[in-house]
Order: sequence, then C-alpha cells, then structure tokens
Amino acid sequence: MTYIRYEHAGASVNVHAGEGVRRLPRRQASDIALPGNDFWPFDRTAVLFNRFAGDGNGSEPKREVRTDPAVVQLAVSPGRP
Repeated sequence: MTYIRYEHAGASVNVHAGEGVRRLPRRQASDIALPGNDFWPFDRTAVLFNRFAGDGNGSEPKREVRTDPAVVQLAVSPGRP
C-alpha cells in the first residue's frame, strides 16, 4: 500500500509532464486485456514493464523492455482505459 500511496501522490506531476494516468476499479477490468505489470509504452515500438511484488517492492527482474509488435500493440491498443 505504501507504493500505491506514493503513486497517487505523484500522479499530478506525471500528468503535467505529459503522461496519461488513469485509474480503473478491478470490477471494471474483467473484459479488458491488461498486462499484469505496470508499463510505459515508448513511440509505439517498445514497452517498458515494471514489476512489483505484492508488498510494493520491486520484483526481480524489476524492469523488462519488450519490442515484440504483438506485445506493443496490446499495450497501446485504443481499447485501453
């Protein structure tokens, strides 16, 4: 929960910097193909996945960059909330 509070506190700074920040209750996510990890898409050519354990701490490996077109397309699809 500490990391979630940190994320919420810093969201306005990220939005001001141009990041799209959205929140979605889990009950509304059942029919959306969401990656299991936090991610940042870059120029529709790569996705950086951040992994966190249940307690909010990083989970090894903490970051992974994927360039597989199918993975990138899933991350940037228009149906994303």
